[in-house]
Amino acid sequence: MPPFASNGRLRLLDIVFDAQTNGSRPLYSDGDLVSGRVVFKASGPLQLRAVRLAAHGAACVRCTGGQQQRYLHFDTCLLGGSEGTPLETLVMGHHELPFCFELPEGILASSFRGRYGDISYYVHVELQCQGRRTCSVQRQFFVVQHVDLSTPVLQSSVAAAGEKTVGIWKMSGPVSLSAKINRGGYCPGELLHIHAEVENCSSRLVIPQTSLCQKQTFLAHGRTLTYTHAVAAVRGESIPSGKREFWDGQPLPIPNVTPSVLDCNIIRVEYFLKVSVNIPGSTKLSVKLPLVLGTIPSQPCSSRTSSFSSQSRIALLQPLWTTLNLALRLQSLLPEPLEEPPSYSEVVTEDQRRLFLHRVELQEDANITCLPCPQEFFLQPPPLYSEVNRNPRTPVSNI
Repeated sequence: MPPFASNGRLRLLDIVFDAQTNGSRPLYSDGDLVSGRVVFKASGPLQLRAVRLAAHGAACVRCTGGQQQRYLHFDTCLLGGSEGTPLETLVMGHHELPFCFELPEGILASSFRGRYGDISYYVHVELQCQGRRTCSVQRQFFVVQHVDLSTPVLQSSVAAAGEKTVGIWKMSGPVSLSAKINRGGYCPGELLHIHAEVENCSSRLVIPQTSLCQKQTFLAHGRTLTYTHAVAAVRGESIPSGKREFWDGQPLPIPNVTPSVLDCNIIRVEYFLKVSVNIPGSTKLSVKLPLVLGTIPSQPCSSRTSSFSSQSRIALLQPLWTTLNLALRLQSLLPEPLEEPPSYSEVVTEDQRRLFLHRVELQEDANITCLPCPQEFFLQPPPLYSEVNRNPRTPVSNI
């Protein structure tokens, strides 16, 4: 819409978003509050019947008869509006009317402008002046539907390979190509590292190149239109006949483009990496690696680190658990421990000892020869401890 032109005493009419700072675009996501001010300037007293604000957003296909899918519709009155309400008289000068509304969650698609259609969101303000005069202005704001790249599918590597025979009869030979990227999801501003191998067994000079392509798909009344173009590209060195070239992490900067739009019924925006080999006098040999451009970078470190650390702890504790289980099993097979043998004082009482000494004195007085064995026996400690075999079937070691 062209900029507002002065009409009578109204010299300025504009919409200013609070999220619009330093000339940046007003950017929001689903569930956010869109707030701002309606700014107008009068060169003299101005009588207003109503000031209405409407917000609307839709996906629109402009080809094959047109198709539309509505995402947002909001209408409110900032000033006046009801029947019988007297006119509001504004004095000369600068005036502002604040507004605020909430975006719905889970149904919005990212703002996009394509070749045959677009997804756009607008705020429209209309001033109903005295009589039938109306003045209006419309400003666009932008919505980004966040795409999380932390899903396991987008963190997995993507690979493809192809081969083509070039030439005729004895001069023919194959040209083979294999390519791989580390994961299937990236964010604008990141470096996409390409791993590729090109083997030229033909008689021609070939040139490898790769490009990040955007594919726009438009659906309307059962018909489909697609438009594909490259948004970034990188080129390799020429490969002569009989040679091979490797790309070990060839970087490709991802430009600031619209994230993938996958949740709209009539407009889809997809991306893929096209690795190709230019062959003079023949068609290209190409492979395509699909990928998703999102807004939330992948976070594999936290989950993978925790998983790795837990697995490492389990691996370190596994030998200890095995040893403890084995010790418990062996302990259950061993016989019960035997009781300790009695001490000397428990076997020979003090009275028995005195009686024995008294008998020895009597024998010495009667000149009766007495072997020292009994005396030595009673004066010596108990015999050495030896285990008693409680299970006669199992012999006991003497050790």
